[in-house]
Amino acid sequence: MKKFRLILTILVVILFLVQYSIVKADIFYLDIFGHWAEHIILWATNEANLFNGYPNGTFRPDDSITRAEYITILYRAAMEK
Repeated sequence: MKKFRLILTILVVILFLVQYSIVKADIFYLDIFGHWAEHIILWATNEANLFNGYPNGTFRPDDSITRAEYITILYRAAMEK
């Protein structure tokens, strides 16, 4: 019983550490989970305020961005303190 409790505790701690970046994010996108840039997108959205997703809750990480989106990102980066 003690061994089972120890394994369960270790598993809970590992799951918490793996999901920590998702737990602390204010804004989530439905289509970035498992994407190679997931942590960067969450950082740039929640901490750096560089990105905004689309109104339907997606980010579309594999799509190309438009010129207007690129200029908006550059403007936000320049205005960041």
